[in-house]
Amino acid sequence: RPNPARFLQNCRAPGGFMSNRFVETNLFLEEIQIKEPAEKQKFFQELSKSLDSFPEDFCRHKVLPQLLTAFEFGNAGAVVLTPLFKVGKSLRAEE
Repeated sequence: RPNPARFLQNCRAPGGFMSNRFVETNLFLEEIQIKEPAEKQKFFQELSKSLDSFPEDFCRHKVLPQLLTAFEFGNAGAVVLTPLFKVGKSLRAEE
């Protein structure tokens, strides 16, 4: 019987099916509360480069709330503004 933990580990290994920027971003956003401030800074700096390749709904409904929370309550600082404005450009006028 396959071990689920080993399966996920193999899929996330370099060259694996789940070894891509989209999956890594999603996992980081899920675990953002337990990340170190330096890790958050690096993540937000690299995030704006990847946003163009992500689905628009993912950016609007998953990334944007996390960016707003990080800017309002976290200690991420101004590094959050670049990806925040990039996602904000895709919003409709009523949003």
